[in-house]
Amino acid sequence: MEKTEPPITLADSIRCYLAQKPLFYSLIKPREMLLFQAHAAVIRHRILDFGCGDGFFTLLTFGKDLIDVGLDIPGSRLGQAEQRAVYKTIVSYDGLRIPFPDNAFQTVMTNSVLEHVQSLTFTLREIYRVLSPGGYVLATVMTSNWNTYLIGAKIIGGWYQTFLKKLQQHHNLLSHEEWSASFADAGFNIVETTGYLSKKTARFLELFHYLSIPSLVTHALSGKWVLFPGLLAGEKSSAAIAHLIDYPVAFEQSAALFFLLKK
Repeated sequence: MEKTEPPITLADSIRCYLAQKPLFYSLIKPREMLLFQAHAAVIRHRILDFGCGDGFFTLLTFGKDLIDVGLDIPGSRLGQAEQRAVYKTIVSYDGLRIPFPDNAFQTVMTNSVLEHVQSLTFTLREIYRVLSPGGYVLATVMTSNWNTYLIGAKIIGGWYQTFLKKLQQHHNLLSHEEWSASFADAGFNIVETTGYLSKKTARFLELFHYLSIPSLVTHALSGKWVLFPGLLAGEKSSAAIAHLIDYPVAFEQSAALFFLLKK
C-alpha cells in the first residue's frame, strides 16, 4: 500500500497521543501504530477497518483517505471519524453480520476491538467471510495476562478484576493459545504473532488510567481530552514514556498481542 506520509517514530506518536488523548493511550497505541506500519507491505485495497471508532488511530498510522471502509456500531464516535475524513466510506452496522458480500476485502484491520465483541466466534467467521482468498488480517488484542498483572487485584483481589473487566467491556480476555485456537477455528492461518505489552508496561498502563481522570473532566468542560496539551506533549515527557514501553515481549508473557492472519 502506498503511503502519503513517512512512518511516525515512537516518540512522535507518543507526542500526538499526549497532545490529544488521555494519558494512558500513550503507553500502548504508539507501539501498535508501529506494528501496523511495519506490515504495510501486505496491505492491499479494498481495506476494511473493523471497529474503527473515531478514526484517530488510523489517521495517525496511515493518513487520510487511504482506508476504504471504516465499520463500527452506532454510538462509537463514527461522527468524529467522518469529520476527520479518515475513510473513503463509513458504515454503521448492528454488530452482527458484516454488511458486505463474501470476499469483499483484501485486507481487514482491527485494533483492540476483538476483546470487546460479545460473539467472538461469529465475528471471526464474518471477518473470514468478507476477506478474499490470500488476503490478510492485521489484529491487536488484549490477553488474559492483562487481568493477571493488575496491581489492584494484588491489593483488593478478584473483585477488582471482575470490576475492571466489566468497566472496560472485555468479553474476551484470552491466553495466547486461546486466541490462536480461535483464529484457527475460524479458518485463518497465523502468519505472525508479536507480543508488545510487558508486565511492567501493563502495570504502568493500569496506573495511567487513573492518572487520566483529569482528561475526563477537561473533556466534559471543553470537549477536548487534553486542556493544555503543551504541558504533556513535550520531548521530555515523550522520552520518559518511551522508556516505560518494553519491546519486544515474549508472546506467552504479553498482555497484548499483534496477529498477522491470512485466508
